Amino acid sequence: EKGKVVDIEELAKSSSEFPESRIVKSSLMPNFIPSSIVEIPTDKSDEMYIIPEIILINNSLCVLTQDNGKGWELTDKDNIVISFDKSQDLIIGYVKDGIMYEGEVFDELSGKYSFSPDEKGEYFFYLLSGSSDYLSLKSGNLEVN
Repeated sequence: EKGKVVDIEELAKSSSEFPESRIVKSSLMPNFIPSSIVEIPTDKSDEMYIIPEIILINNSLCVLTQDNGKGWELTDKDNIVISFDKSQDLIIGYVKDGIMYEGEVFDELSGKYSFSPDEKGEYFFYLLSGSSDYLSLKSGNLEVN
């Protein structure tokens, strides 16, 4: 009575298409289509960007941004380090020119992701749960060196 009538054809179509996003348009990860794409703004503190505590849902892509919604303008001389404490397997990677590149899997409870770009451009970084359970990101920060 209070439910929603679901059109099976629309449901199948929506699960096979990449979700609409201003940042991510496609993925180079084979057979990966996120269920949703969420932007997570970071807070700048001195030379570091603080990632808020968040709970990641399986297959939902969390894209980190600066507090103004932009990515990070980097050159081949820059190095990004993302440090974190979390509860489940975590995948961290980057997005450039609307393309999501394959990330690195972290199974330890804390760790660091390091990235140095090959070319100049605007880069966004993403977090993705690598577990079937929810993932709690307890603390995290992003540094540009």
